[in-house]
Amino acid sequence: MIARDGEGATKFVEIRVSGAISWEQARHIARAIANYDLVKTSLFGEDLNWGRIAAAMGAATPELDPNKVTITCAGITAWSDGEPVSFDEARAKSAMQADEILIDVDLGIGDSQATVWTCDLSYDYIKENAGPDVYGTTVDTDRMCMERRWTVVSG
Repeated sequence: MIARDGEGATKFVEIRVSGAISWEQARHIARAIANYDLVKTSLFGEDLNWGRIAAAMGAATPELDPNKVTITCAGITAWSDGEPVSFDEARAKSAMQADEILIDVDLGIGDSQATVWTCDLSYDYIKENAGPDVYGTTVDTDRMCMERRWTVVSG
């Protein structure tokens, strides 16, 4: 599985979006979270940054009602009922050190769900991809960013 074996990946990440109006909406939002580089880097940094998850969701589907959304990461609910939920930072840091992380988002508007798998974005990924590629040319950063967006989707 590419998400687990991604070049330089340190974390396998499962993103579950439930409570959507349709499978397509759930998948669209899950993929937006999975492909958001700031989410990937915060996962590598072991930072439960719910704001980056929310930003990815909002960029993908701006009409979401934040008052209905719940964001849980590594078993810690960080956003619910339209506002941040306070949590123990030390417990969150410890939870984010796991090799496998679950991001669970409930949109609160329907019964459909989708799951996407991805990985974090680490220093090793950059090191492995910033030098000469197999053809002996330098990999440009635009191509590198596009190649990093590998995801596997199930419904």
